[in-house]
Amino acid sequence: MTTTIAWTSYQNGKPSALSFASDSRLSWPQNGVSWDFGRKLFWCKNSPDIFGFAGDVVSQSTVISQICEIFDYSIAAHTGLDGVERHKVFVRLLKSAVGELKGLKIEGINVLHGMRDDGNSQTRFRLWRTQKCANTKDWADNELTFKIDGLENKPDDPGQFFGAGSGAIKHRTRWKIRSQEAGETSRSIFRALVDVIDGEDDPMTGGVPQIVTLKTTGKAKPVGVYIDNERAVCGLRLGADGQGGDIEWRDEDFNYLSPAKLAHKSNAPAHHFKKKK
Repeated sequence: MTTTIAWTSYQNGKPSALSFASDSRLSWPQNGVSWDFGRKLFWCKNSPDIFGFAGDVVSQSTVISQICEIFDYSIAAHTGLDGVERHKVFVRLLKSAVGELKGLKIEGINVLHGMRDDGNSQTRFRLWRTQKCANTKDWADNELTFKIDGLENKPDDPGQFFGAGSGAIKHRTRWKIRSQEAGETSRSIFRALVDVIDGEDDPMTGGVPQIVTLKTTGKAKPVGVYIDNERAVCGLRLGADGQGGDIEWRDEDFNYLSPAKLAHKSNAPAHHFKKKK
């Protein structure tokens, strides 16, 4: 499984970005093997769509990457479709591919599909959760609704953000603590994910965090993270090959960093959380 989080950011009471974050650990519980270099977040370059998954690694990582390529190069008839219709195309392709996986035990399907719906004059970010229980034929597909106040209406509807995977409940527990320091903000949501990883709260959540963000204009981009004195993008530590690049960079407290020198941006507010385990 994993810990994958989706949330909206707001400026002046209006949505300004939709972001996904996850850990980078791929696990095979049947033999106790894990690998901390797995990509769990995907995005399209020619349509405002982002994806994150929890559950079965092989089927989801393979099919989602394939669908992104199909969307990008207009192989499927999605061009010009609104958000709902694009999502329907995604679900049809996912179900078709997973349905051909026979004779193997899978850990279940849990995909978050986020997008910006450009069908009207006001920016609107939308999010769906598509699920299939392990070794059953039952699928569920539901649109999730964000609420600015972050209040929890029911156990699986926390409002401001949504989580998937084995560490999602641990993440919400950490967020309740961090929100006391930084409020119901992107900072507290992301820092709670770092806490789950650092605290080893969930054995199937580990590695470095990975982030992708979709803003009110343009297409989605990965966000680089600088943690433990090393750059990482898409769950891969860059080591000596790390460069600034044409992307945003964040630290473990979700502070903006300058791409070249990784110093806090002078025009961006900084926040430093208390160190906790």
